[in-house]
Amino acid sequence: MKIKYFVCLFVLILARTIYATEQINSIPTKQSKVILITGASRGIGWESANYLALQGHKVYASVRYLAAFMPTKNALPPSLHVIELDVTDSLSVTRAVELILQNEGRLDVLINNAGCAVFGTLETISIEQARQTFEVNFFGTMRLMQEALPVMRKQGSGLIINVSSTAGVRPTPCWDVYAASKFAIEGMSEAVAAMMRQWNINVVLLEPGATATDFIYKSTEIGQRDTDQHTVFDSFVSNALKWMQDKLADGQNPLEIAKIIACIIAEENPKLRYQTTFKGTQTVAFRHCDPTGEKTVAEQILLIKDLWKGPLEP
Repeated sequence: MKIKYFVCLFVLILARTIYATEQINSIPTKQSKVILITGASRGIGWESANYLALQGHKVYASVRYLAAFMPTKNALPPSLHVIELDVTDSLSVTRAVELILQNEGRLDVLINNAGCAVFGTLETISIEQARQTFEVNFFGTMRLMQEALPVMRKQGSGLIINVSSTAGVRPTPCWDVYAASKFAIEGMSEAVAAMMRQWNINVVLLEPGATATDFIYKSTEIGQRDTDQHTVFDSFVSNALKWMQDKLADGQNPLEIAKIIACIIAEENPKLRYQTTFKGTQTVAFRHCDPTGEKTVAEQILLIKDLWKGPLEP
C-alpha cells in the first residue's frame, strides 16, 4: 500500500512539474512593467534585474550602497536604473518608492530579494545575529510590502514576489535561524495573498533551492555566541559548512531563476508558490505529505549523523 502511495505521489509531482514548465514556456511576453527589486548588487537579484530590463521592463534595482556599485553602471541596459535602498531603514524604503512613483507614476511589481543569513546550530548563534537576519529577511520584506501595497491597491493591480527558499519549507542543518526567517516570510505572504486578491494584487512565494552564488561567502555570518557549549558543535558546523559550500557551488544558475521570475510576471493569474527546480518541488511535496513531521526529522537525523563524522558528544 505504501509503495502504491509513493508511486502515485511521484507521478503527480512529475505531471505537475511538466505541466508547469509547459505553461511557463508558453506564456507570451506582456506589456512593460515598472519593477522594483531589492538586493540587486549580485546573484539572483542582479541576474533578475538585468534580464527583466533586457525583456523591456523598467527596472529599479536597489543596492544598499550605491557608490560601491557605480563602476559597473556603464554596462547597464537603458531601462535598468540602480538606486540606493537599505531594507532595514524605513525612511530609505519610503524614499525609494517615492522616487519610482515620481519618475513612473506607478509600481507594478515588487521583488523582495534582499537577504542575509547566519550559519550554525541554534546554540552557536547570538541573539544579535538572529535579530539582524530577521531585520533584513523578514522585516525588510515587511517594510517594502507595507510601502507598496497601498500604491498597488490605488492602481487596482500589482504583483509582489517574495524570494523565499526551500529552507522556508524544510530546513537543512545549520540554517536554523535563516530557515526561521524564511518560514516567517512564507506565513506572512500566504496570509497577505488571500487578503490582497480582492484588489487584483497577487503575492507570490519563490522557493529556490541551492543556487550557485556567493551568498554563503558575502551575505552569511558564522554563529558567534559566546558559550562554554560552543565547542560541542565546532566540528559539525565546520563539516556542514563545507558540505553547504559544495552544494551551492553545484547549484542552480541564478539566470535560470531570473527567467522563471520573468515568466511569473507575464502570467495573468500567478500561483502562490513556485519552486525553481524539480528537486525543489519534490522537497516541498515531501514536506506537505508529512503532517506529523516525523519523516522529515528522521531524514534530517541521517544527514546530521553523516556530517558529524564521529560519535555525538553530550
